[in-house]
Amino acid sequence: MKRNERWSLPAKKWLVAAAVCTSSLLAVTPSAIAGKEGVFVATDAYFTLESAAFTSGNTSSSIQFSLNMHNGSDSDIDFNSYGVRIVDGQGNLFPAQLTSKQNARVKSGKDQEFRFYSEMAAGERPDELTINLFAWDDSQPTFMRSIGDLSVSKTVTSVYDASKQILIPMNELDASYSKGVQVAMRLGRSYRINENGNSYIYTELFAQNGDRAILSLPNSLQFRLYASDSLKYSSSFIEGSPQSLLPGKLTKLMIRTPVPDNFVMNSTRMDAFYVNEAEEHVLGALPITETEIKVPVGKEQPYSLFGTDNSLMIVADKVIAVKQTEGVLLQTTIKIRNDSNAAAALPALTGSYQFGTGTMEASQEQSLRNGFLSPGQIATVQYSILLPDGIEPRTVNLVLFENATAVSNTNTNNNNSNNNTSNNNNGSGSGSGNANTSSNSGAAVNSGSSTTGNESAANSGTGGNTNSGTSTSNNTGNASSNTPNRSNTTVKRPVMLFDLSRVEYANNAAIQAKPYEIGTPMSFASNGWLDTNIGVSLMELHIHENSDFGYRTAIAKYKLTNNGGSPLALPTLGTELINAQGLAFAGVRQSAAVSQIMPNTSYVVSYSYMLPTTEMGTQLALNVFDPKSTAASKLSVGTYQVVVQNESIDKTISLYPFQLSFDAYAITTLYSSNAYNYVLKMDLNVNRQEQVIVDPNFSQLEFELVDGLGRSLGSQTASFTGTQKLITGNQKITFSSIKTEQFENDLTINVYETITTPNGPAKRLVKQLRQ
Repeated sequence: MKRNERWSLPAKKWLVAAAVCTSSLLAVTPSAIAGKEGVFVATDAYFTLESAAFTSGNTSSSIQFSLNMHNGSDSDIDFNSYGVRIVDGQGNLFPAQLTSKQNARVKSGKDQEFRFYSEMAAGERPDELTINLFAWDDSQPTFMRSIGDLSVSKTVTSVYDASKQILIPMNELDASYSKGVQVAMRLGRSYRINENGNSYIYTELFAQNGDRAILSLPNSLQFRLYASDSLKYSSSFIEGSPQSLLPGKLTKLMIRTPVPDNFVMNSTRMDAFYVNEAEEHVLGALPITETEIKVPVGKEQPYSLFGTDNSLMIVADKVIAVKQTEGVLLQTTIKIRNDSNAAAALPALTGSYQFGTGTMEASQEQSLRNGFLSPGQIATVQYSILLPDGIEPRTVNLVLFENATAVSNTNTNNNNSNNNTSNNNNGSGSGSGNANTSSNSGAAVNSGSSTTGNESAANSGTGGNTNSGTSTSNNTGNASSNTPNRSNTTVKRPVMLFDLSRVEYANNAAIQAKPYEIGTPMSFASNGWLDTNIGVSLMELHIHENSDFGYRTAIAKYKLTNNGGSPLALPTLGTELINAQGLAFAGVRQSAAVSQIMPNTSYVVSYSYMLPTTEMGTQLALNVFDPKSTAASKLSVGTYQVVVQNESIDKTISLYPFQLSFDAYAITTLYSSNAYNYVLKMDLNVNRQEQVIVDPNFSQLEFELVDGLGRSLGSQTASFTGTQKLITGNQKITFSSIKTEQFENDLTINVYETITTPNGPAKRLVKQLRQ
C-alpha cells in the first residue's frame, strides 16, 4: 500500500487557524495547542500524538504511544470507526494494538486518550516512523481509507536500548494482561555485602511500568545470576513479591543473590525468566559485571540512579582511625547534599562496617534532626565503631542501608456463589458498533475480542476484512477463591558501599585539629543542633593547679553571639580538651545561664576541665560536638589547636570581658572584740573590654587570706554585678572570724576566679597579693 504524504505546511497552519476560530467554544470544546500536529476526522474533531516511547532490540523494536481524540463536535464519536498502524521509512506497515480495554465512545466536548503498542522489525529508527490513522471504508479495496499521519520523531520522549534493559511482556507471565503491556527493567548498581557470615550480591533493578494502570509483577517472574563457569545462583526481591508498579513511574527494586565468599563477577549476567510446564523461558539477560561498585572516599555519587534520588548527592567526606586506650576508633563522615530547588526528605540511613566476612553495626550521629534538607543544604552523618584487635582499618568497608517495605501474602480460602457472565465478540463488518469497540490496527485483517458495555479490546490485522460477532454465556455456580492477606515488614536495602582504604591515621584527634586564634569566630561543619545565626568564639583559656586536690583545672570562656534578627535559645556546647596522647577531658558548663540571647547581643559562658597534674597544656586540641551524641560517636563540628594563655605577672589581670588593674593595695590588721580582723584595701581600675551580657551567673572573684605557712585563714567573694560589685576606685575587703588567735605576718592574699559548676566550684588563680 502506498503511503500518504505528510502534511504540507499550509495544512498545519490550518490547524492553528481552526484552534483560533473555535476559541469562542472553549466552554464545550476541547482545547487545541496552536501549532501541534493533528489529524482531523471532522471540522471540530481531531487526533494528536501525546507521547511515544521507542525501544530498539536485537531481534525486534517496539513503540508505545498515546493518541488523544479531541471531540469538539456536537455528537459522540465512535472510535471503532478508525484504525491505527505504524509506517516506517521504506513504507512497511506494522499493526498497532490498544494496550487496555476502555470506553470507545468519545463524548461531545470531551477529550479521550487511547494507548497503543506496536512491535516492528529490528533496526527501525524513531525519526523515520509515522503513525497512520485510517477510517474503515467498505468502498475501498483494502477496506481502509487513510486520513492522515503523525510524526513520531517530534513526540518521542524516550529511546531505550534493549542491550541495557529487559522488556518483560506481562502477557507471557499473566494472560489477563494485554499483549502490549510491558515492563522495562534496567540494572543499577551492585554491592557485595556480608551478612551473618554469608556473602550476597545486592543488585538494584529499576522497573518502568509502560501501562496506564497499576500492575503487579507476577510471582512467576524469576531472576538469577549466570556465572562464567555456567553455575546459576537464584535471586529474589528483598521487598517480597508481588511488587506493585505505578503507571509511568520508575520504581527502584532490589534483588539479593546468595553467592560463595570467593564469587567472581567476571562475565556474569542476570537472567529474567519464567518456567512453564517444566520448561524455562528466558525473557532477557543483562551483563552485571560492570555494575559492581565500591566508592572510594571523596568521590561524590548520586544517592540513587535514573532520577530517583530527588537530586540528592552523597559522599564519604573523610575517614579517620584514631588510636585510643580501648583500641582503634574508626569514624567515617558522610555528607548528603540537596541539589534541587525544593526541600527534600533526608534518608533515614544506618551503617555497618565490613571486614572479611565479619560485620559490625555502627553507632551514628546526625547533624540534622528535622528530617528535611533545604535546597543546597548539607547534612552530616558520622558512623563510628571500635575495631576488634587485629583488624587493619584500610581493609574495612562501610555499607549504608535505607529502610524498604517488604510485602508478603498469605491466602485465605473463601467459597462463594457467583454469577459470572462472559462475553466473546468477533465483530462484524468494519469492526464498528454501538456497543462494542475494537482497537484497530494496520492493514486489512481485524480480529479480536470485546466486552459489552461500550468497552474496547485490542484488535490487530494485516490482511482481509475478517470481523467478529457476539456471543454471551451466563454461568451460575459455586466458586472457591483464595483471598490474599497482605502484610508489610521493614527490610534493609543497601544504598552505597564505601571503600575506606584511604583512611587517615591519627594517634589522637589533636593531629587533625585546625589552627585557631583565640578571640576569632569558630567555623563549624554543617549541623542541625547549632543555629547558623549563633557565632561562637573562645575568648580565654587558662590552666591552674589545685595542689590540695591532686589535679589541674582549665577554664575556658566562650562568647556566644546572636547574629540573627530574633531571640534564640542559648545552646549548650559539647566541648572537650584532647592532649597529645589522645586523652579527652570533658568540659563542664557553669551551673546557670540565661535561656535566650537577644538579637545582636553576646553572652559569656564558662566551662571548666579537670586535667591530670602532669598535663602542661603544651599541645591541646579543643573539640566541639553535639552534646546529645553518645560518647562512642561524638558528632564533631570542629576541632581546633588551642594555646593555653599564661597568667599575667604585672598589675593587670584579664577576666573576659573585664580587665582589672591593681594600681595599689595594702593589707592591714585590726584587733577588736578579742579577735584579729584583716582588711585588704585596693585601688582598682575595672575596665570592660567589650559590651557583652554579664549577669549574676558570671564568675566571681574569691580573695583567700593565707599565712606564711600556707594555711588558709579565711576568704571573701566579690562579684561584677549587683550593688556590691567591683568598680573602679577604692575597694575594701574585710576578713573577719579569722582562724588564728595571734597576730600574723607575711600574709598573702590569693585572688581566684571562681565558677559554679554541677561538680562544685572551679577555681583559677589570677593574682597573689603579698603583705
